[in-house]
Amino acid sequence: MRKRSVKNNLDEMQEQTLLKIESRGMWIPFYGLVLSIVAQVLIGSEQMGNAILGESVLLLILSLYVVISCLRHGIWDRRLRPTPKTNTVVSAVAGAVVGIAMGIRSYFDYHAAVGSVGVFLFCAGFTFALCFAALSVCAKLYEKKQAQLETEDSDTAENGAK
Repeated sequence: MRKRSVKNNLDEMQEQTLLKIESRGMWIPFYGLVLSIVAQVLIGSEQMGNAILGESVLLLILSLYVVISCLRHGIWDRRLRPTPKTNTVVSAVAGAVVGIAMGIRSYFDYHAAVGSVGVFLFCAGFTFALCFAALSVCAKLYEKKQAQLETEDSDTAENGAK
């Protein structure tokens, strides 16, 4: 089936501006969901799991879409490289954020400093390990896709030269 072509009424500058607007329109809710979940964890009640379920599902779907789409197109990040050092730093930051949030939550629930430190260490370590593993797998997939794209580009260049 043939796609209908839709005329683009935007010039290049307007197209770039629209892409920036759309990008902000995605990242503002993304970080808003993250902050909402963290806030609800910190001030939540016994029903915290139910309270953050909707936000968590939406954040998971959005995150998976972005990660899968970027990996399919061989895109990693504008500024960061997919290195073990970068993966370690990003995982440590994620672990610290989750560990601090859960440690504070534990302290408010049980008023036990030693137990809260234990919760912090466990949650931070677990989050670090999961994040590092996920980033390492994604980095390998990215490198594989980049190699595939470079092979396709060189094949296209050789065929064009003939």
